[in-house]
Amino acid sequence: MFKLSPVVKKILIINLCVYLVTSFLHIDLIRIFGLRDLHSNYFRPYQILTHLFVHANFSHLFSNMLTLCTFGPILENTLSSKKFTGLYLTAGIGASILYLVYLYFGNANLDFYNQYILNPTPELFSNFLKNHYELMYNAYYEFIYDFSHDATNPALVDKSIAILKHICSLKFDVPIVGASGAIFGLLGAFAFLFPHTKIGLLLFPIPVEARYFVVFYGLYELHASFQSNPGDNVAHLVHLCGILIAYLYLKIVNRKKLF
Repeated sequence: MFKLSPVVKKILIINLCVYLVTSFLHIDLIRIFGLRDLHSNYFRPYQILTHLFVHANFSHLFSNMLTLCTFGPILENTLSSKKFTGLYLTAGIGASILYLVYLYFGNANLDFYNQYILNPTPELFSNFLKNHYELMYNAYYEFIYDFSHDATNPALVDKSIAILKHICSLKFDVPIVGASGAIFGLLGAFAFLFPHTKIGLLLFPIPVEARYFVVFYGLYELHASFQSNPGDNVAHLVHLCGILIAYLYLKIVNRKKLF
């Protein structure tokens, strides 16, 4: 049974309370506190912090809190409660800020939209939907047919632009939730402080030295972040950013030689 340290216990309670309020009182805290893209009309600065305490579902919450309870007490007892709190929040907030910057400058949908409005054609519109949004392609099949046979019709051109703008807004408005940036920061911090300690998690039960575990996990996250898998709704780069921020935090605050 876990022997929880003071700050870990508080973080766990906050996350559980938010989940219970969302699940049983049916208050949509994800809509309010989930982190939105900087392009979204629903973005609020406080979401950079609050998204750390809301989760998409129970399995999402369980996996993050299990990792918190496994590595958190060891780190808190090693660093002090104050430094542990700083580590958790800095990794979580820092990872989300880096991810927002990445989304702001590397949004493929927005880049395509900005290019499309300069030269709107049925071929570009059709290929974009077919390659990236097959369900929408099927839904707009009749419109695509009409547009392809009347490419210079101003009404059809304007409608195609409006559809793409709507798709971009949907992408912007999807909330990012969960403590994964902070949790991966803890996992990274554990590997930096105790590199030779062997660990094994539920999905990877074979004990491996912490430093190798984090390296392999990080490579997997890097690979997954550049795969175009429409069914993958995990912000893999947030995990990598959490590990990076944790390393920098320990280098600056703990002043201990790492690796």
